[in-house]
Amino acid sequence: MKGLVAFSFGYRQNEKSAPCLSNIDLANAIIRIVDTERGAVLIVAQHEIAQLLLRLGCSNGLIFTIQRHRQEDQYLDSEEVMAQAAKILHERGVTHVISVAQPWLHSFKCDRLVRKYGFVLVRHHIGWIRFDRQSV
Repeated sequence: MKGLVAFSFGYRQNEKSAPCLSNIDLANAIIRIVDTERGAVLIVAQHEIAQLLLRLGCSNGLIFTIQRHRQEDQYLDSEEVMAQAAKILHERGVTHVISVAQPWLHSFKCDRLVRKYGFVLVRHHIGWIRFDRQSV
């Protein structure tokens, strides 16, 4: 089984009612990627994207949500998302991981994190991800 780690990009104050455009595009890319994979994909997603995947009806993967930093009052950054994802993936014997992040500004860092935690990076075309002017 392959793993997929989804890193959010941006956040709106009213994220639940009007999600960030970047995260909508990332969630749609994940659905497309998972649909093209043979076999099950274990998805570990930052909470903004996990909520969208469920709302969009993603059913071809097992979804684990990274909700918050393990240390109280700390910002949930990409390093922390990957640290928590790595624990979930390693416990389930996953060795190959697809990284899904905003391709222009975020994916290089996220790809490095996947490798840092000992996984083989599996590349997929992410596609165009919009920037959201309302993101905070």
